[in-house]
Amino acid sequence: MTTVNWGFGPAKLTWLAASADIDLNNVTSVHGYLLHNNQLAIVQNKRKGFEIPGGHVEKGETLEASLRREALEEACVTIEKPKLLGFVEVNNSKNPEFPDDSPYPKVGYLAFFCADIRELLPFSAEFETSHRQFIEPSSLPKAHHAWNSVFQQSLENLSQQVNIGD
Repeated sequence: MTTVNWGFGPAKLTWLAASADIDLNNVTSVHGYLLHNNQLAIVQNKRKGFEIPGGHVEKGETLEASLRREALEEACVTIEKPKLLGFVEVNNSKNPEFPDDSPYPKVGYLAFFCADIRELLPFSAEFETSHRQFIEPSSLPKAHHAWNSVFQQSLENLSQQVNIGD
């Protein structure tokens, strides 16, 4: 578990296995470890810095469809064989600063997937990303703009699930 401040004051983050019994209606975003030749795609968010591709789940969209859309929009790739790795629980239930009218639930989830890249398309900085690159998975903690211990758990889960080189 770790604590972050993502705009509403302190929130507690906890890694949960893919088998966790959660309300999927409270999954607010998806994030993907997208693999190509044993390297991860990362994108530079125009406002934040480098991160793995991902974003908000749109109304009526499945988690897998959301991941496919975000991979295409942010990294300009198509993916295949998406596999749910787990969830990051974002718990604001004890945060007195959390607004009652927030569009986010007090306890929400970020879904983390891994997937193979099927096709690399020409990169276009059409949405919120300005650059795409590929790195060794072990380099991600230094490259990511907001790496934390819970994200590290998701990366460790990736290496347990998928045969990737260091």
